Amino acid sequence: MVIRFQECTACSHRIYPVRAHCTRCGAHDLAIRESRGLGVVHSATVVRTHPEREFRAETPYVVALVDLDDGVRILCRVRGVEPGAQVIGARVQESSPADENSPFIFSPVHH
Repeated sequence: MVIRFQECTACSHRIYPVRAHCTRCGAHDLAIRESRGLGVVHSATVVRTHPEREFRAETPYVVALVDLDDGVRILCRVRGVEPGAQVIGARVQESSPADENSPFIFSPVHH
């Protein structure tokens, strides 16, 4: 799934999630941009239990705030890391396929 964000044509501020106006200057002329899908984990937590049946089978899993190189922060799942492993500061990339419950799924960038 492609991550889309907005960029204000007046002040170049980048916005996610989608808004009706720029959150910096208030302008309404916002262009849609596509992310390259690369970023750094800002914060993360491990979900160990879940009340909904479709998620229970997947616990534990990592949920993170990722600062995209494109200048916006998103909430996503991170796969390919052990729950409890240090992921803050890790370089990650969008990975496919996403699913209906987790539209943005990232995994560590391996050099």
